[in-house]
Amino acid sequence: MENLFHSIVAIACALVLLVSLPQFHKMWDRQDMRDRAFVRLILWVILFCFNDALWWLLATEFPDQTTLLFACSTVYHGAAAVTAYLWLSYTLYYLGKRVKYASVLRIAAMVLVAIQFGLLLLNIPNSFLFSVNNAVLYQETSAMRFLFCSQYATYIIIALLCLFKMKSGTPKDRRKFLAMFLCVLAPICCGILQMLSPLSPFYVIGYMLGCCVIFTHVVLHMTKVSTYQQDNAIMAALSADFDMICYIDIQRNEARFQTLSPKFQKILDETVDKDQTNLQKLDQFLKAVVVPEDLPQIIKDGSCEQAVSSLSQDISYTIRVRVKIDGTTEFYEMKIVHDMDNKLAGCVLGMHNISHVERIKEESEKLRSDLQKTTIIANRDPLTGVSNRAAFNQKLEDLHHEILHEKEVKFAIIECDLNNLKLVNDQLGHEAGDLFIKKNCRAFCETFKHSPVYRIGGDEFVIIAQGSDYDERDALMDKLRSLQEHNDPVQADKVSFAAGIAEYNPQIDESVADVLKRADSFMYINKKHIKKREPVQEAWE
Repeated sequence: MENLFHSIVAIACALVLLVSLPQFHKMWDRQDMRDRAFVRLILWVILFCFNDALWWLLATEFPDQTTLLFACSTVYHGAAAVTAYLWLSYTLYYLGKRVKYASVLRIAAMVLVAIQFGLLLLNIPNSFLFSVNNAVLYQETSAMRFLFCSQYATYIIIALLCLFKMKSGTPKDRRKFLAMFLCVLAPICCGILQMLSPLSPFYVIGYMLGCCVIFTHVVLHMTKVSTYQQDNAIMAALSADFDMICYIDIQRNEARFQTLSPKFQKILDETVDKDQTNLQKLDQFLKAVVVPEDLPQIIKDGSCEQAVSSLSQDISYTIRVRVKIDGTTEFYEMKIVHDMDNKLAGCVLGMHNISHVERIKEESEKLRSDLQKTTIIANRDPLTGVSNRAAFNQKLEDLHHEILHEKEVKFAIIECDLNNLKLVNDQLGHEAGDLFIKKNCRAFCETFKHSPVYRIGGDEFVIIAQGSDYDERDALMDKLRSLQEHNDPVQADKVSFAAGIAEYNPQIDESVADVLKRADSFMYINKKHIKKREPVQEAWE
């Protein structure tokens, strides 16, 4: 039962390493020799653990398999020799250039492995190292100690190397050598216990513990390196948009420049006293680059006291300033961000050039203004200044859209046609004709003050009465009628037109075109009455 327990221990050690291996595979770099060496080591240790479990299983459950047990024992000791070499190989790859003559150590370890394999091969016919008798009992000879010593010489070399290097290396190197010393300490201690008690599973326990220590140290190191690389990548990506990044320690009243563009570095080198403290350097730098008119804002909003006050309420705030570089004024945003991790122990100050944003904004505003002017010109009658046919067509579409969506729409269309424009042009000239058009247009606009007036042709005008003008349409039409001048002589400075008005009625009108058509009909009726010198009252509607 005890031997079977040893087999379970060996399988458990293998499973521990198998469970940890996928986590390492998520992070390892296949191009890195250190990672590749560790994978080889841990896979070989797993194989060694399963072989050890098989050995105990054969010794316990299959007493008649003496040959198979002997073969398994030979593989066991050969695997132990290879494990020692792989351990040294990983150590040398991990420590890298910190270890001189690494190739010599690697060759020496390979020679030891070769000697051990030679001894194991000689042991097959002679059994001078170990044997398995007919009672399925594993027995070792005193010569077996030489095999153990040759294996553990490799681990001792690694341990001594790490101890020696810890005394002479830098603090960072000392941590690396200490980690590797702790890694190799487990198989050394367990190996000694194995020599004292050959029929115990100390070998696999030592290998498992050593690999776990390596795994923990390596994964933590890789995680730190990965996090550091990610942080650097994030900082580099963010700082690409900033010409200056500075960390301000509010409690200590200190500042450290983290990133400085070449143009800002030049100003710092030329204008700032190098003997000053970092915070004083920051003050001098800001005074050197910021336009003097914006300095009071910097002093007020950019001080440490203001930063503490503002950042206690918001995570960040921004100050817009102008910066003068090489005689050119540029716009910058000075952003101050709370250091969330340190609870107001510090903040990050960054200066971001927004001159291109300001230029884009100016260009956008200019384009918008030009578009508005162009739209006004495109929709404006150049002679009278009122809207033209294009604007009128758009208005009709808007009204039609409202009607289709069943909105409550109230409007009336007044169509006006000037009288005798051709006679004015023929007898008095086109300048007089223009004056005649403007005189009548002014009358329309002054009467319907709150409604758009459109000139849709040479002598045709349309008024769309809405709002208060719609409510007072009858009174306004009477007022417009009173302005009519029907004297016979052709004159440029008079008001003379025919008009017709029609109201939108949802009961009979399906579209704006129906209202316009009705107003046009009333206008022509009014024009006929005017020509016949008949009363015009009935023809307005």
